[in-house]
Amino acid sequence: MFLAFYPRETRDRALAFADALVAALGPDRPLSTAALQHYFVTQRRSTADGAIANVDRVAIEIDARKKQAEEVEGEEEDGNEDDK
Repeated sequence: MFLAFYPRETRDRALAFADALVAALGPDRPLSTAALQHYFVTQRRSTADGAIANVDRVAIEIDARKKQAEEVEGEEEDGNEDDK
């Protein structure tokens, strides 16, 4: 996908991005294709170097979405307890 957004870049640069992404995500963060595509769209005005340097934003976004989902789930559970 890196090369689709940065077609003038080399395979080595794509591999550098992949390595940086794996390091940023760590072993406990799954990554959907949609999340990766969203990252590239947000970086559309960045150079390939910028996209590689900012790859930690993928993990930050995943964590933020997970936290938001947990908060919504907690609110729904609280609402269900009120119904009892």
